[in-house]
Amino acid sequence: TNVYANPHSQSATSQRTTKAIDEARLLVLKHLNADPSKYTVIFTSGATSALKLLGEAFPWSPGASEFAYTLDNHNSVLGIREYAQVKHASIRVVDEDSPDKTLATFPGGASRATKAPTTRPNGHVATNGHVAKKNTAEDEDKEEENEGQEAEKNGVDEKKGAHLAADDVDNGAGDTCCYSLFAFPGESNFSGRKMDLGMISKVASGYLPRVWNGGNNE
Repeated sequence: TNVYANPHSQSATSQRTTKAIDEARLLVLKHLNADPSKYTVIFTSGATSALKLLGEAFPWSPGASEFAYTLDNHNSVLGIREYAQVKHASIRVVDEDSPDKTLATFPGGASRATKAPTTRPNGHVATNGHVAKKNTAEDEDKEEENEGQEAEKNGVDEKKGAHLAADDVDNGAGDTCCYSLFAFPGESNFSGRKMDLGMISKVASGYLPRVWNGGNNE
C-alpha cells in the first residue's frame, strides 16, 4: 500500500505523488504520439476549464496574433474569442471541409467577432454552431453605428493598451515574437463527425497561415 500526499511538498509521500503525475503525463503524450521535448500535459477539471486557462494564458500580440477556428466547434472553444479580442488579436473562421477557405474575418478588437456570423451556401447564417436568421440591413447598420461610437469613445485607451502589450512580447533582441492559435474539434459534439487531423501538420508547417494571408500555398 502506498501513501500519497500533496505534490507541492518535499516529503517522501509527496515525491511519490509527483512521480505518479509525471508518469501519467508521459503516458498521455505517448498515447498522442507527442514529443515530450515539445509538448507538456496540464491536468484540469475538464475541457471547458482547460480552454479558459488557454485563453487567459496565451501570449497574444496585439495586431499580430490571430485566433482561427473551424465553423463547427464547441461553444467553449468559441469563448476564446473574448480573450483574443481583449488583446486586439484578429479572428478568422475557416471551413472545416476546406480549412484553407476563410469564411469570415474580424480585425483585432472588433466587438462583432463574438458573434462571428458566417453565411453558408444555403443562405443561412451559422452562429455558435446554430443556424439563425440573417439580420436585416437596417439591423446591421444600427449595430455598426453603435460599435463605431463605442470604438471612438474607447479609442485612446485601446491604442495605449495595445502598445504596452506589444512591448511585453519583445524577445530581448529587438524583435517582437508573436503566436497565433488555431482550434478545431477532433470530433464534432453536435454531429459526431470526425475531423481531418491533417489540419494539425498544415498549421504547424505554416501552410495554412500562408494561405490565409494570401501567400504562396506550396
